[in-house]
Amino acid sequence: MKSWHEIHNMKIESLTCDTMTHFHEPVESLSNHTRDMTRALHSLKEEIEHACMIIEWLRRNMKGWDENLQQYLFTKKAITKIETK
Repeated sequence: MKSWHEIHNMKIESLTCDTMTHFHEPVESLSNHTRDMTRALHSLKEEIEHACMIIEWLRRNMKGWDENLQQYLFTKKAITKIETK
Protein backbone atom coordinates (compact mmCIF):
# COMPACT_ATOMS: atom_id res chain seq x y z
CA MET A 1 0.00 0.00 0.00
CA LYS A 2 1.34 3.40 -0.92
CA SER A 3 1.53 6.15 1.66
CA TRP A 4 -0.52 9.35 1.29
CA HIS A 5 2.66 11.21 0.33
CA GLU A 6 3.51 8.68 -2.39
CA ILE A 7 -0.02 8.73 -3.83
CA HIS A 8 -0.18 12.53 -3.71
CA ASN A 9 3.04 12.82 -5.70
CA MET A 10 2.13 10.29 -8.40
CA LYS A 11 1.86 11.49 -11.99
CA ILE A 12 -1.65 11.47 -13.46
CA GLU A 13 -0.84 8.71 -15.94
CA SER A 14 0.31 6.43 -13.14
CA LEU A 15 -2.79 6.88 -10.96
CA THR A 16 -3.95 3.30 -11.21
CA CYS A 17 -3.64 2.44 -7.53
CA ASP A 18 -6.72 1.24 -5.64
CA THR A 19 -7.73 4.80 -4.74
CA MET A 20 -8.47 5.61 -8.35
CA THR A 21 -9.87 2.41 -9.86
CA HIS A 22 -13.52 3.03 -9.04
CA PHE A 23 -14.05 5.87 -11.48
CA HIS A 24 -16.17 5.44 -14.59
CA GLU A 25 -14.27 8.25 -16.29
CA PRO A 26 -10.63 8.10 -17.37
CA VAL A 27 -8.46 9.40 -14.54
CA GLU A 28 -6.84 11.91 -16.90
CA SER A 29 -10.19 13.64 -17.43
CA LEU A 30 -10.77 14.28 -13.73
CA SER A 31 -9.88 17.58 -12.11
CA ASN A 32 -7.05 17.83 -9.60
CA HIS A 33 -9.68 18.61 -6.95
CA THR A 34 -11.62 15.40 -7.69
CA ARG A 35 -8.46 13.28 -7.56
CA ASP A 36 -7.33 14.97 -4.32
CA MET A 37 -10.74 14.46 -2.68
CA THR A 38 -10.69 10.79 -3.65
CA ARG A 39 -7.25 10.33 -2.12
CA ALA A 40 -8.34 12.14 1.06
CA LEU A 41 -11.53 10.11 1.45
CA HIS A 42 -9.66 6.84 0.87
CA SER A 43 -7.09 7.83 3.49
CA LEU A 44 -9.82 8.83 5.95
CA LYS A 45 -11.56 5.47 5.50
CA GLU A 46 -8.32 3.62 6.19
CA GLU A 47 -7.62 5.71 9.29
CA ILE A 48 -11.11 5.02 10.65
CA GLU A 49 -10.51 1.29 10.12
CA HIS A 50 -7.18 1.49 11.93
CA ALA A 51 -8.71 3.40 14.86
CA CYS A 52 -11.47 0.79 15.16
CA MET A 53 -8.92 -2.04 15.16
CA ILE A 54 -6.93 -0.33 17.93
CA ILE A 55 -10.05 0.25 20.02
CA GLU A 56 -11.06 -3.40 19.58
CA TRP A 57 -7.59 -4.58 20.60
CA LEU A 58 -7.77 -2.38 23.69
CA ARG A 59 -11.25 -3.71 24.48
CA ARG A 60 -9.99 -7.29 24.34
CA ASN A 61 -6.71 -6.74 26.18
CA MET A 62 -7.04 -3.89 28.68
CA LYS A 63 -9.05 -4.05 31.86
CA GLY A 64 -12.02 -1.67 31.93
CA TRP A 65 -12.17 -0.94 28.22
CA ASP A 66 -14.93 -3.44 27.47
CA GLU A 67 -17.18 -2.09 30.22
CA ASN A 68 -16.63 1.54 29.24
CA LEU A 69 -17.18 0.91 25.54
CA GLN A 70 -20.37 -1.01 26.26
CA GLN A 71 -21.58 1.86 28.42
CA TYR A 72 -20.83 4.72 26.03
CA LEU A 73 -20.84 3.43 22.45
CA PHE A 74 -23.95 2.93 20.34
CA THR A 75 -26.26 4.42 22.94
CA LYS A 76 -28.98 6.91 22.25
CA LYS A 77 -28.74 8.28 25.79
CA ALA A 78 -26.96 11.56 26.47
CA ILE A 79 -23.38 10.51 27.24
CA THR A 80 -23.09 13.01 30.08
CA LYS A 81 -26.24 11.59 31.70
CA ILE A 82 -25.18 7.90 31.76
CA GLU A 83 -22.07 8.32 33.90
CA THR A 84 -22.29 5.90 36.82
CA LYS A 85 -21.54 7.32 40.26
